[in-house]
Amino acid sequence: MRMLSSSLLAAQQAASGQPYAEVKIEDRIGGVTRLAWDRLYTGTEGDYYHAAAMPADGSLVRLRVDPVGKTLYRQRVVDPDETTPSATWSTWTNWGVTVNAVALCAYGTKVWAFVHSNTDAKIYRSESNDSGATWGAWQLMSAAYPATGYLAACFKNANNAVVLFGIPTGIFYDVWNNVTGWAGFVNSGIVSATISGVAIHWLADYNVAYTDAQGVYSCIYGDGYRSPVGVWTGAQAITESASGSNVGFHLPTLWNPDVYRCFFVEKYSGSEAYARPNFTHSYATVDYSSNLWREPVPFNIDCTYGLALAHNGASDYIWLTRPDAVYRASLIPASVDVSGDVIELKSSSQPAGGRVEITLRNDDGRYTHIGEEDGDYQAIGQGSEVQLSFGYHTSGGYYSPETGGLEPCSWITGWEYVTGGGRSQLVIRAGDGGSLLEVWRARRQYAWQKG
Repeated sequence: MRMLSSSLLAAQQAASGQPYAEVKIEDRIGGVTRLAWDRLYTGTEGDYYHAAAMPADGSLVRLRVDPVGKTLYRQRVVDPDETTPSATWSTWTNWGVTVNAVALCAYGTKVWAFVHSNTDAKIYRSESNDSGATWGAWQLMSAAYPATGYLAACFKNANNAVVLFGIPTGIFYDVWNNVTGWAGFVNSGIVSATISGVAIHWLADYNVAYTDAQGVYSCIYGDGYRSPVGVWTGAQAITESASGSNVGFHLPTLWNPDVYRCFFVEKYSGSEAYARPNFTHSYATVDYSSNLWREPVPFNIDCTYGLALAHNGASDYIWLTRPDAVYRASLIPASVDVSGDVIELKSSSQPAGGRVEITLRNDDGRYTHIGEEDGDYQAIGQGSEVQLSFGYHTSGGYYSPETGGLEPCSWITGWEYVTGGGRSQLVIRAGDGGSLLEVWRARRQYAWQKG
């Protein structure tokens, strides 16, 4: 049931009236912004272990490990944006140590770096209290671990942090607070024979993603929200490969700038082998514990050692990096209101999926270049979200339209330009959630045991 204003109800019940259709288009899917990544830097650095973090001043701090000598390099770009010269992105400082794995985390002006030493297989950390401009000496954190390991770290706030160290057989963690310091690494109880990457992000709990030869998994180290403080939950699959498919997963990265967003490497070892990042995100209104994710899709870059996400809570942008690449995407979706150009609108609902057809005036060519970056109609593209509201021009006059609220959303499936007979129009076609389900095809065979 919808509650209508008295003026809208009167217009609905009148013998005649001027109908009104509000049509807005946003570059979203299921209420979540579709990130349009803009590559700001293309370099020659080798693809290997790396990390990124963004302190409160908006600078971007990065680490990379040289794939040949395993030398650790660091970088701080103070005002990163599309105008940053390539020479700035390609300038690195040799930190003078050799390492197997790295991690970064930032909160306020604090930036902490963690490494698994190539020299003695122990874990060390270095701390910066000025947004990565200067760094303290390396401090020992652990005894020796196996040579293969994966690091991840995050702050909860200025007084609490957690660092993870994944080895092929399990995940270890160390907890810090500003009163008692570091507690020391202990086993999380997460068991796998082939762990190949870890990621962690705090939001109400310490939310963890990890990969192994079979899949990508989520779990929680509790901070009192969905799991009691200090308690690990069991693993839930974000995505898994079929047995015998030669597909494994590696090196996830996890962040929540608006919803949970996760990148990981899908690696195929059969004929025509590949290593390609995939990305997924959670739905708009769910907790991490719900483990509800969009089906992962490939990201258009070859990458063996993963990508790193970084975000400053005050920024409208999120960053994605590997040693030789820097990407940036706006968290605010491109949007446009085309209500004033609607000539005709058809909407139908069917069991297999509803359809929408919107005809827009294009006599002055305004819709000739839809979807172009930074254009007025950038939001109009394949898969963009269409929001409809129906109503009338009410007693307030022609320029006082009212609507009865949003209809179920639909998503653009295609368009065509129609000309001739003295007219020029753009016809946009869209389908609702049922139509999306109708055209979905599984990427692999799924099976469920009876019961």
